[in-house]
Amino acid sequence: MNHSKQIFALILISYAGSSFAANDEPSVAVTTDGLALHVAAKVQEKAAEGCTSLRRYVYITRSMHNLSMRTLVRG
Repeated sequence: MNHSKQIFALILISYAGSSFAANDEPSVAVTTDGLALHVAAKVQEKAAEGCTSLRRYVYITRSMHNLSMRTLVRG
């Protein structure tokens, strides 16, 4: 029983560590010219969370909104 408690504690610690690490990214400057207002708002929201969050959003919605990282991210 003691061994399973240790494993459970390690799993909880690893989840906690990964959630803290995900929030350390700086925001990304984006260009939302020509996008629908609801798409532009979502892009800006994800860009404020960091590059990983923006990249995931673009990948998931690329076929719906015709988005690409090359056209969104400024210089």
